[in-house]
Amino acid sequence: MIPEARAIIEAGKARALAVMAPARNPSFPDVATLKEAMGIDYATGAWRGIAGPKGLPPEIATKLTASLQKVYDSKEFKDFMSNRGFGTIWGDAAEMATFMDKGDAQMGEAMKAAGLSKV
Repeated sequence: MIPEARAIIEAGKARALAVMAPARNPSFPDVATLKEAMGIDYATGAWRGIAGPKGLPPEIATKLTASLQKVYDSKEFKDFMSNRGFGTIWGDAAEMATFMDKGDAQMGEAMKAAGLSKV
């Protein structure tokens, strides 16, 4: 993850070879995507999610989702993330579940291709 490595990259102690993302990171526009650099169409990255307990009443889940989206949409949050080189994508509970399922399947395929999984 380039944002996490920013300090050592900027100090000249490391060099970013590519980002595992569908597009270049605006904070590091000279770093190619993995697809551009190696022809590998693969994307992964850091994500943040909030979960509630099983059986959470729907009215509480709806209120929590609205509150979280308000924070996500705020200029303060957008500026905080952008200034640190992180992108953001909003997703509600269903979108997060789909994202997690897709990421799990992709990681499984990558691990099999690398010989790290026998299943």
